[in-house]
Amino acid sequence: MRKTISILGTTFFLVTICLAAHADIVPGAVFYLDARDNPTHPDAWTNLAEDGGSIPPMALKPALEEGPIKIPDIGFNERKTKYYTSRKSAEMYGTQAWNPPLSLDDWTIEFLVRRNGDLFREEHQLLGINTLPEGRQGFRLGIRGGDTLGIGIYHGNADMGIASNVRLEEGVWNWVALTGEDKKEILVYQNGKRVSQQAGVDFDKKIPLRVITIGSFSPGEKNRNFNGSFALIRVYDKALSQNELEQNINAWSGLAVQPDSKLAITWGMLKASR
Repeated sequence: MRKTISILGTTFFLVTICLAAHADIVPGAVFYLDARDNPTHPDAWTNLAEDGGSIPPMALKPALEEGPIKIPDIGFNERKTKYYTSRKSAEMYGTQAWNPPLSLDDWTIEFLVRRNGDLFREEHQLLGINTLPEGRQGFRLGIRGGDTLGIGIYHGNADMGIASNVRLEEGVWNWVALTGEDKKEILVYQNGKRVSQQAGVDFDKKIPLRVITIGSFSPGEKNRNFNGSFALIRVYDKALSQNELEQNINAWSGLAVQPDSKLAITWGMLKASR
């Protein structure tokens, strides 16, 4: 009996310490995909933000895999976690009419990503968030050559290219974040460190972004998709501070309370931590 009480006490202590050490994610995400929590797999990727919905595969389904994610600079050492991997051209998630649409002026985009190899075709297209029809306003993230992330931002009739200074080396996981304050500045972070600062753009919140593609710029370019893996994609309608981005990093990798108020703590995790 005393042994049982001791074990329960130790478990409670571990849970308490872990929860105290790791904050929850910053609330208010308007779009939130996490491969670890996708109840609609394999049919779609569920939006965990308040408005719900899901993103289906555009053509072929990326594979749900389990493996380690290690980023020493920010303390990531997940021995077994989930992520989606594209192994050939046209494997991607996306929709031509996302509902609910995203309305942004200030914004944050963050994602956990790994480039796995050379191009399937002529481009690595990572992510597109656009108006319908495309080109009026939105984001296109990709690599046209080498391993440096390129960022294209559309607003009005302007097309602004951002020098991200983010390198996605083959086989290496990275936490990438972009924040924008309307008309003020755009900041880019890699693994918690600011790597680029640019002038801001004038986004119109009244122009909703209805097209979201994970692994390509747009539905029409699905054959140019990214040869890589995604574990997380999250969008806010506000510019997070560097401290808030660090809070999200800690919350994802630690034993934190999830957005649906469930404890991300299991007996298996507790045993593995011993």
